[in-house]
Formats: sequence, C-alpha cells, structure tokens
Amino acid sequence: MSEIHTPHHRPTPIRRTIRRIGMLALAAVLAGAAAVPLAAPQASAARVIHVSPLGSDGASGDASNPVRTVGRAVKMAAHGDVVEIASGNYHESVQVYGKAVHLRAAAGANVVFDGAIPVNGWSASGGLWTTAWRTDFARASTPHVYKEQPESGWPEQFFLDGVPLTEVTSRSAVVPGTFFHDPAADLVWIGDNPTGRLVEGSSLGWGIYLNKAHGSSLRNITVQRYATPYTHMAAVRAYSNDLVLDGVTARLNAYMGISVIGDRVDIVNSVADRNGHLGIHAHLANDVSVRSTSIVGNNYQNFDAWHAAGGLKMTETAGITVIDSYVADNKGPGLWTDLDAHGVHMARNYVTRNARSGIELELSFDIVVVDNVVTDNAETGVWVLESHNPKVWHNALFANKRDIWVEDGPRSDVNNVELFANTLGGYGPGGPALLNVEDWTKARSASAMNVRADHNAYWLPPSAATRNVSMWADWPRGIDYSTDLASHRAATGFDSAGVLRTDGTNPYVRNEAAIDYRIPAGYGAAAALSADVAAVAGVPAGSAHPAGPISAWRAPAVATVAVPGAIPAPTPGPASPASGVPTTPTTQPVRPGTAVSELPAVRIPVDDPDPESFAAAPATTSEPAEQLERPEPVEPTPAAEVADPVDAVPVDEPAPPAPLAGWRTLNDLVVASS
Repeated sequence: MSEIHTPHHRPTPIRRTIRRIGMLALAAVLAGAAAVPLAAPQASAARVIHVSPLGSDGASGDASNPVRTVGRAVKMAAHGDVVEIASGNYHESVQVYGKAVHLRAAAGANVVFDGAIPVNGWSASGGLWTTAWRTDFARASTPHVYKEQPESGWPEQFFLDGVPLTEVTSRSAVVPGTFFHDPAADLVWIGDNPTGRLVEGSSLGWGIYLNKAHGSSLRNITVQRYATPYTHMAAVRAYSNDLVLDGVTARLNAYMGISVIGDRVDIVNSVADRNGHLGIHAHLANDVSVRSTSIVGNNYQNFDAWHAAGGLKMTETAGITVIDSYVADNKGPGLWTDLDAHGVHMARNYVTRNARSGIELELSFDIVVVDNVVTDNAETGVWVLESHNPKVWHNALFANKRDIWVEDGPRSDVNNVELFANTLGGYGPGGPALLNVEDWTKARSASAMNVRADHNAYWLPPSAATRNVSMWADWPRGIDYSTDLASHRAATGFDSAGVLRTDGTNPYVRNEAAIDYRIPAGYGAAAALSADVAAVAGVPAGSAHPAGPISAWRAPAVATVAVPGAIPAPTPGPASPASGVPTTPTTQPVRPGTAVSELPAVRIPVDDPDPESFAAAPATTSEPAEQLERPEPVEPTPAAEVADPVDAVPVDEPAPPAPLAGWRTLNDLVVASS
C-alpha cells in the first residue's frame, strides 16, 4: 500500500454542498420536465406466474404451462404478482420497473441467475489458447483501483471448470490460471489447455434491477458471475423502497454484489461472497437492515480498499442495522459506514480476518456497537474515525493490530465516545496499544473528544507484540502510553473498574472454537445498560452483564457448501449450531434440488432485442454513475448531478451513464495533495 493512502495524508475539510434534499428536489424537477408520473398500481388478486427452463415464452405462465424466462414472466406480471421459478441456470438481466413483483424460487428449487456462458472455438497459439470474445464493458481506473494494478477495474471474467481465472494486462503475461482479453481485437487468451474442460465467460453486466419496484421481494435466488462494470454498480440493484431480499446469494460478480438506494430494505439470510469490489453497498438510503447474512471474501479483484472496497459499505444512510452476521476475509474493512451515516446499530456479528478494519465507523454518528466478536483484523478491530456519539459496549476484540482505535482528524470532530465493558487483547500483529485514542492533526486531546472508558477487561500475554494497554492523546502536550493498569488509569482518568490479565492463554473466553467469547463465570457485572444500547443488544434496559459479549455467537441460518475459487476456506470455520460441522466463508446458499452443474440452462443471446429484460439499451439513464464517495464535489453545476433512481425518469431499460463530470472523490484529493 502506498504512503498516500494512510489517513495522515487525507485532505483538509471541504464543505459538503450536496445533501439528499437537493438530490430529491433535482429529481423532481427532472421528472416533471421529462415524463408524466406513473399512475399508482391498481390492487388486484395476486397471480402466480411460473417459470421453467423447459417452458415457452409463448405460454400462459400457469403451473402446467410455464414461461421460459424470468424476464417474460416479469413483463406479464401485474402489481403484486408472484413469479415462481423452477430449478435452472437463467442467463438473463431482468428489470422490475414501476410495480411490486415477488421473485421466488419454487419449493426445493435451486435458482441461479448466471452472467456467464460457455466459451468455445479455442485454437492453440504460441503455447496459449485463444478464441473470439466480444464484450465492451466500462473499465474503472483510479481512484477505484491501485495504479499499479489497473486490471482490478476490468470487469471481464472467465472461469475454468467453475474456478475463476486471474486477469492479466498483456498476452505475454498469460500463464496457467490466467487470461488476457483484448477488447480492440475481440480476442481472449488463456494459459490452460481447454480440451475436455469447461471454459465460461461473463457476457452480461448485471442480473436483477428493482427500479421503482416498491414493495417487491427476492427469495432464495443466486445471482452470480456477472461482469458488472463500476457504472452498473452491482449485480443486484435494489433501487426501490420496502424491499425484502431473503435467501439471496450474490457471488463472483465483477464489482458489487448488492447495491441499495431506497428506504426500508431488509437483507436477511443472504450471502455476499467473493464479489470483485464490495459485497453489499448502500447510499442515500433509510432503514437498511442486514440480518443473518454472510459477507465473505469480497474485494477479491483487489480494488483500492482505502477508497471504498471491502465487505459492506454504507454512506449517507440513516438507520443501518447489521446483526447476527458473519463478516470474514474481505480485502478491506468488513463493515464500513461513512459520509454522514447515522443511526448505526451493529450487534451479535462475528467479524474476522478482514484486511483492514473489522468495523470502521468513519464520519458517522449516533452509533451502537454491542455484543460483537471482532478478531484477527489486519488494521483495527473497531475504528472510530472522525465520528461522534458512538457507544462501543460489550464486544470481544482480540488479535487485531489495534483492538479499538478512536481517531480524530480535520474533517469532523470526534465527540462523546463510550468504550465500556469490552474484552480486548491477545496475540495481535503489534499495534501501538490495545486501546488507542489519537488525533492526527495533533490538536485535540481525548478529554476534548469526551472519550470515556470503564469496565473493560484487558489481556496482555507475556509474548504479545503489543506491549501497551493504552495510547491516549493529550495534545498539544503529547501522547501517554500505559503499560499497566495503574498507569492507564492515571493517564486517562478512567477504567477504575477495569481489569488487566497477563495469562499465557485468553482468560476472557469460554469456548473459542465454538465462537463463545462470553467471559467465564466469576467476573462481576459491568455498568447497567442504557435504553438505546439495551435495545440493540436485545436485553432489558438497565440490565447489567459482565464484560465482553452478552451472548454466544450463532452462525447465520443459511445452509452452506464450499465452492471453488481463489479464497481458501479457514481451518476450522465457525461451527453450525445445528450440526457442529465447520462451515467456510466461501459459500453459497444451497437448498434441496439438483446440483447447479446439472441444471438445465436458459441462455439468451446478448443481443436479444427485448428492451425490458436485457442490457442492450439507449444511453439514457436514471441511475447514478458512482455513489461511493460522491458527497464531496467541487461546487458542481446542476448538469453534473444525477437523479435519485427511486424518483427518476422512467425508461424501458436504463443503461449506465458515463462517470459524473466534476465530481471529486476523497481519494482524488488525497492524490492531489500528496
């Protein structure tokens, strides 16, 4: 990672001139000028339209006469209808526009929206194999990608016997396990002999788009292997209000798995697995919940993790709930809120082995993080960065480089931080301290930030790389480092009820293999929980519990199997409470039915003329081009703004726009100022 990506080289503050109210007002103006508003859908008895790979798109859609494609069924559906899908691979891009439609797998069915198709016609050439391949997806560049790894932003994907091949930047770099696509020549080269093997390539850019489809739902559907360019955002775009995504798997898509722009969106019992950039994304949303969901192995294409990539990131969103979930092995932060996210609730999650922070709370406020297990994250367990009103209570934080890091900076003052009843310590990679409070501008003290800590239980084993209990900012005087509990109390004025142990093994865990990080019996109760913390934890207000997690973590209730790919399974993984059998982070939901490799396939030509279901469309759009770091423009003109897709001008099939002119992201300014 280059030096310019460290927080100490971040930009000076810029006044945020674009807020959500302005975006909505602009959307209303654009819509009023360009189109007659949609009439409210008429209520009627819900119809079930059946889809099967063995059906015909000229059929009625009844159970005995199913249609063949999901796109046809959606076109037939009225507001409130159900589209029930039989087992199969569906090579489609399907938009639901202007009506509530419920897409669901039939009972026991394994339904896969698959953006990849078989690639044939190979010939040997100079020790490599080549064939014609014509796609022209938009390629992301800096700041989305590291300048030394531009291929991260190239959405082309190829698979050999189901395993992703790694993209390289030239034909001369191709070796076994890799491929090179030359869009100018419409050719692809691979380094493995394809004879007798299945080679597939991603020919579609996105899978499902819920556009003004308020009240819709997706249930028990996998969306995989779409060559999603950054301009299309995600394989599943949930750009509507009042949505339920239940049992949805988004895996091995080139950019994001699931993107949310809307209000009251519930993602439950789902999986975001090895998507190229982010697993789950939300922007300009309200009341988004992620429950009992696995977010694993994302940013597998190695996008710039300081810009936006990782497991989950939500920006300018009010009301964020992430509970009972597994967040692991993401190449970036596991759970990340930013850019005025507020009303953030995170509870009962297992967050482990992420390449940056486990939980990153950046430029966010009104936060409760309670009853989580956060371990083995490369940068920080919980990072409070230029945020205010965070309450970090009753978490287990072990073997992170820094278990807790509160950091002030120039963009927004840290204020009113509660760090209570956490267990922390262990054999981490050696950060400054277990508990770190700092201001990189060297202007404010922990006291000025109103950081308070008590009832925490610290563990510093004799051979730990980290030797300090705390690092405590006292600017402009300097920083206090405390190696024992007495000096920690003297420097901070807090943790009078805290404890420190120096055992060789973790004294604060009941059963690490079972992810039961509750403190063993014999420790007294910590402070009584305030009503807001208790509500997020799901316990009575005013109740008091010993330090550390209140409950033993339980794996999300999603049946899983290992799938091939670049992210290795951990040994052992967390045990399923039902079976006791370890699971892995590289998983997809599996329900009773035929194996995916044996399913009948529905494969639609890329140039299919139907504008309602496929991505060959005019270049007009109502969809935002890039939503990740947008709120820091340099006085953009109205022409540079894009309507919120929830309130946007309708078109038959929105195509992605060019990147927004005039917008400057945080990383643009980082590079410019370095």
